[in-house]
Amino acid sequence: MVVLNQSIFGPPAPPFSIWSVSQDLRSPYVQNYSLNVQQQLTRGVLFQVGYVGNQARKLPITLNINQPLPGTGVRPFAAQFPQFSGITQLATVANSQYNSLQLSLRSTSWHGLMGQFAYTLGHARDDAGSNYNETGFDSAGTVRNQFVTNNYDIKSDYGNSGFDTRHNISAYLIYDLPFRTGPKRLVQGWSVNALISHDTGFPFSVIDSGTAASSMACAGSTRRPLNLLLPARSALPGDTSSTGPTSLR
Repeated sequence: MVVLNQSIFGPPAPPFSIWSVSQDLRSPYVQNYSLNVQQQLTRGVLFQVGYVGNQARKLPITLNINQPLPGTGVRPFAAQFPQFSGITQLATVANSQYNSLQLSLRSTSWHGLMGQFAYTLGHARDDAGSNYNETGFDSAGTVRNQFVTNNYDIKSDYGNSGFDTRHNISAYLIYDLPFRTGPKRLVQGWSVNALISHDTGFPFSVIDSGTAASSMACAGSTRRPLNLLLPARSALPGDTSSTGPTSLR
């Protein structure tokens, strides 16, 4: 028999997961800096080398402030709030950094030919999105900057950003076609363009969505298993089963 306004499955049973917002929430900020040097090689050829970087501080991230303590497995708020398991809190404690060397060679005009070749060696790192790929989402469609492995030490998740591309090469050529005969409106203003762009692949994390991860971090988070080809990085104190975030390509 079904009773009006009464759940057919009965009331939910604890423990429950809840969301909260840190009382120490701050505004994120980014600092950008660059230095470029140019050299005129010939009348129509310019070479430029430069450094471009930035750093971001107080980025938003979600933490499980009720994550089981290493060794004991006891949740910090178990005595005060026994009905709650994970307590996910929005905080602004994450950081990111980007550094790059940028080279370019540009030709302004040479027998109707213009072009530029550019190369960037860059490295983007953060501690706010280590489990996510180049699209900004993990396999479950979760947005970046959400979960960390060890909520007591988010710096252990510091590594390559999910969008980090180490090498970028681009080049273009523009050639003005030298039509000299024929109606002026039909033969002038024609050109042939070519564009080439190449970059290295995005990094990714090897992850394990086993039961250990579900009890350690926020709902939906994962733990990275050991990769014998890379130095191990601890997910929790005493846990050496995890590799660095986004350390594979």
